[in-house]
Amino acid sequence: MKTLSFLVVSVAFIGCSSDPVEDNSPANEIPKKFHGVYDVSEAGCSFRYSDGRLTIYKDSIVFYESAGDVTGDVVREGDNRIQVVLMMQGEGDTWTDYSSYELSEDGQKLTIADEDYEFERIRCP
Repeated sequence: MKTLSFLVVSVAFIGCSSDPVEDNSPANEIPKKFHGVYDVSEAGCSFRYSDGRLTIYKDSIVFYESAGDVTGDVVREGDNRIQVVLMMQGEGDTWTDYSSYELSEDGQKLTIADEDYEFERIRCP
């Protein structure tokens, strides 16, 4: 009977948490909510080699013809916006990319921006 009482109390506490789920990613990793595959359109999502494809991992971002590893800390600017510095490689060149990534409230649209451009992608299913 003591075990059952403990279990009921434990379940009650689990169900009563009012705190939002926190992302405990280390400072040098992209938060989990950003991870995934994004593309220009649903049609692009269905095409394996779409040139609009963007895949976000915890420590890197892969584009169609380039990829970058996170260098340093990922700066969190609120719940849905981050600043990321990437050491990029692609088409025989290397460069440093400073960009922001912002998720829409529903997490289905990603806006990528730096000082020269801004573009949007949708999350692929």
